[in-house]
Formats: sequence, C-alpha cells, structure tokens
Amino acid sequence: MKSKNLSENILKVIKSNGYKYIDLDTVIDKNLILERSGESFKRFIFSFNDQLGNELCLRPDLTTVSYTHLTLPTSDLV
Repeated sequence: MKSKNLSENILKVIKSNGYKYIDLDTVIDKNLILERSGESFKRFIFSFNDQLGNELCLRPDLTTVSYTHLTLPTSDLV
C-alpha cells in the first residue's frame, strides 16, 4: 500500500508541473524488441503466445521487477 501512495503522490507532482501522464503498454509484440535489440536478446525477455498465436513479451524494463514481485514471499513485498 505504501508504494501505491508513493506512486500517486509522484503522479500528482508530475501533473501539477504541467506534464501529461502516458499509460504505456506492459505487453508488446516480441518482434519489436528483437528488431531493436537483436535475436541474442531473446533469452532475456519473458515471452509467450496469445490466444491468436501472436508472439508477445513483457516489456524488458518490467521483466526483472515482475519476476521479483511474483517470486518473493508476500511478506517481503513493500
């Protein structure tokens, strides 16, 4: 709950200074990442196929934090 309040406060400050909040996708087309970073980057991303067979992946900047969040015991989370 602390982190949610902190995030909300940060967002308020950003908006009060005239910046616009942009809600970015957390899941993107896998090919977008591979085109930018190359095939060798494939082993560093969390990827999967959706119901239509499209190859998607978690944004690379979220992969580590998501993995950590999902694997730590809930008592260790902030």
